[in-house]
Amino acid sequence: MKRIAIIGAGIAGLALAHQVHRRAEVTIFEKSRGYGGRMATRHANPYQFDHGAQFFTAKSAQFANFLEPYIAAGHVTRWDAEFVEIDSDNIICRRNWIDGPPHYVCAPQMNVLAKQMAADLNVVLETRAERIVAMESGWRLYDEKQESLGAFDWVVLAIPAKQALELMPAQFADIGIIAAKQMLGCYSLMLGFK
Repeated sequence: MKRIAIIGAGIAGLALAHQVHRRAEVTIFEKSRGYGGRMATRHANPYQFDHGAQFFTAKSAQFANFLEPYIAAGHVTRWDAEFVEIDSDNIICRRNWIDGPPHYVCAPQMNVLAKQMAADLNVVLETRAERIVAMESGWRLYDEKQESLGAFDWVVLAIPAKQALELMPAQFADIGIIAAKQMLGCYSLMLGFK
């Protein structure tokens, strides 16, 4: 059985692991203490904030089908929100999300979908993969202490491009394509009121 390392326990890494874990020995390494990546939830007693992704969509029938058991269990629910765009003191636009693919949120917090997806998977939390070394047959991963995380036939990077560049061997053929990718910043303001 092939050994696959997936770096990142966000939705992309978990979705891949979910698809292949019955046909391969999969280990997911996540630098954070929890699952979800951009679908993170921050706790600041007595509050909790979904400060990463505010929602997600199901544009493909395959993903919509994948969500069905999570919807039935109450972990994912449709979100038909009303949005207002404001520029200084003026309302520019007011709209509802009734057209296009449905928008979803997770309940009771956004990271619950990732937690549910990870339930049957081998996920190693609070472990940062620092280096990937090519071997004669496959790859070896090392953590920030330069201790081996194991040997793998495949290593999949399910992390933002900037983080992936730090791990990729310099001789990787498409490194220029990945280096050209830029993420657009998105800020979250977390407020709790008494």
